Amino acid sequence: MEASGSSKRKQSKLSINSSMHDYQKIGKGHVHALQCLNKMEELRASEILCDVVLESSDGRLFKVHKLVLASCSSYFQAMFTNEMKESRENKIKMALESNLLKVLVEYAYTCKMDLKSLADVKAVLVAANMLLFSALETVCVDIISKKISKSNCVDILTFAEAISSEELLRNAFEYMEKNIMEISSHKGFLSLPVHLMMKLESSENLNICSGEEGVLKLVLTWINHDPNNRFEHVPEVMNNLRLPLIPRNQLMQCLGCEFEELQKHGCQALIEEINNYQLHPEKRCFIQTPRTRPRHNTPNKLCIAGGLSGFDSPDRYLNRIDYFYLENEEKWGEMQSMSVARESAAVVKLNGLIYVIGGVSFTANLNSVDCYNPQLDSWRELPSLKFCKGQVAGTVFNGCIYVIGGTDDYLREGLKTVERYNPITNEWEVITPMHTGRGALGVATLEGKIYACGGANFNFAFSSVEAYDVQKNRWLPAPPMKRARAFHDVVVAHDCLYALGGVEMQNGQIAHVQGSVEKFCPRANHWTILKSLNLPAWGISAAVNERPRDQDVDVYIVGQFVEGSDYGAIARLCLGEDDTHMLVRVPYVDEPSPRIQAGVVILP
Repeated sequence: MEASGSSKRKQSKLSINSSMHDYQKIGKGHVHALQCLNKMEELRASEILCDVVLESSDGRLFKVHKLVLASCSSYFQAMFTNEMKESRENKIKMALESNLLKVLVEYAYTCKMDLKSLADVKAVLVAANMLLFSALETVCVDIISKKISKSNCVDILTFAEAISSEELLRNAFEYMEKNIMEISSHKGFLSLPVHLMMKLESSENLNICSGEEGVLKLVLTWINHDPNNRFEHVPEVMNNLRLPLIPRNQLMQCLGCEFEELQKHGCQALIEEINNYQLHPEKRCFIQTPRTRPRHNTPNKLCIAGGLSGFDSPDRYLNRIDYFYLENEEKWGEMQSMSVARESAAVVKLNGLIYVIGGVSFTANLNSVDCYNPQLDSWRELPSLKFCKGQVAGTVFNGCIYVIGGTDDYLREGLKTVERYNPITNEWEVITPMHTGRGALGVATLEGKIYACGGANFNFAFSSVEAYDVQKNRWLPAPPMKRARAFHDVVVAHDCLYALGGVEMQNGQIAHVQGSVEKFCPRANHWTILKSLNLPAWGISAAVNERPRDQDVDVYIVGQFVEGSDYGAIARLCLGEDDTHMLVRVPYVDEPSPRIQAGVVILP
C-alpha cells in the first residue's frame, strides 16, 4: 500500500511539472541580448551605475561597468574576481592609448567597431589579444585573414607569430602554401626568418608546379639573399628538402659545385641518401624517409610508353615516352627513348621507376625488359623474361612485378604463363600458371588478389576472370564479366575493379567494339554494367590519378576511340564513388604521336 501511495505521489509530481512547462515561454535570445546591450550602453553613456574607471596611457578616462567588461574579457574577469588590488580600486590605469581602449570598450557594449585600415585592425587585435577579448580577437582575425594578399602575406605571417595568434598564423601559412610561387617574387619573402622558411619547405602542401626543383630554387634564392647569416643553417635547410626526388641532371644544375660542398657542412648522410636513391633504385624499398616521399601537391604526369602510331606506317612501332602534366594537359614533354620500339607491352611503375616488359616489335614477340629511372633520365636493361610474350599485361603486388598471359604468335595461342620479378634479387621466376591461356587481357590488383580479366586467344574474346591468391599461390575462378573483352584495360578505383572498353572477337576478327564499362565489387562478388556510361574504345591502356578516398577519381585512357576520327586519342574519365561520371577528351599537341596499345603510368 505504501509503495502504491508513493507511486501516486510521484505521478502527481510529474504531472504538475508537465503542466508548469506548458506555461513557460522562451523568448528570442539574440533579441533579448541586443536589448540588454543597448540599455547598458545607454547607462554607460549617462554614467549611471558605472563602478570603475579605466584610464588610458594618454590620460583619457572611461567610466564602465565591471560586469560588462568581465563578461567580455577573461583578463578583466580575473582582475575583478581574484582579490587583485585592482578589484578594490575605483580607477585602473591601462597600458593602451585612448583610441584603442575606446574601441575595446565600445565593442564590449555594442558588438560594433569602426576601423579605417588594416593597420587599425592589427592594432586592435594586439590589444584584444593582450586583454583576452576573445570575441573581438576572432572578429579581427577574420577581417585580417580576408585581407591576406600575395604582397602582405609574409608580413601578416610574422605579425601573427609575434602575437601568438594561432588561427591567423594558420590562415596566413595556408595562403602562402597555395600561392608560394607568386609570393616568392615579392621582397617580403626573402626576409622570412629561418624557422619559418624551414616550416615552409617542410610543408606537404606546397603548391609548386615545377615540383621539388622549384622548392630547391626558392630555398637557394633565400639563402643567397643573406649568405653571411644563413649559410650556417644550410644543413638544417637542405635536410628538409626532398632532394632525392629531383632528377639528377636538374639537381646538379641547381647546386653546381655546391653539391660536393654539402659534404663539408654536415650533409654527408643526405648526399649518401641521394646517391643511393638515384643510383641504386633496387634499394628504394629500404629508403623510406620524408625526403623520398612526394608532397601532396606534387604535379603528377601521365607517361605514355611505346605503342602503335598507325597500322600502315613503316615507323608505326614507337620507342618514345611522352608525358603531360595532369594539372596542365596541354604541357607535353618527352623522356629518353627506349632502346627497343614496342607495343602491347606490360608497363608498370614500382619504386618510382617505369618497367616496360615484353610486347611486340615489328611482328616479333619480345622477352626483353627495360627500366627507366626518372631521376637519371636513363634506361637500363634488366634480365629478360623466360618466355617471349606479346599482348601481355602486368601489375605490382607487395614490391614485386607480375607479368601475366600474353600471346605466342608462332603457336597462335594465348599463354597461361605467369612470371614474377623481384627487384631486390633482380631475378624472374615462373609461378603457377592460369587455367586459361589469354592475351590482350586486363590485369589489376585488389585486396590481396591479382585479377586477370577477359582477353583472347586467336579466335575468341573471353568474359571469364581468374583471381590469383598470392598467399596460397593458386589461381581460382572469379565471377565472369557481363561482356567478352580483349584489348581493354582494368583499373582499381573506389575499392572496385572497372573494366574499360575492348573488343569482342569471333573467328579471329573484331566483331564488336565494347562501349560498356563494368564494375566489380569484391564485397558483392559480381560485375555490373554502368548503364549511363558509354566508352567505345579498344587498344587502350589506363591509369588512375590517386586522390583522397572521399573525392572523385580521374582515370586517364589512351587508345582508339570509335567515335573519334583520330587513330589514337586520350580521354579523362572522372569517376565518382556513386558511379557518377564525366568523360573529357584530352587534346594531343603537335609533337607526340597519337597511338594505341601503348603503356600508361602516372608518376609524380
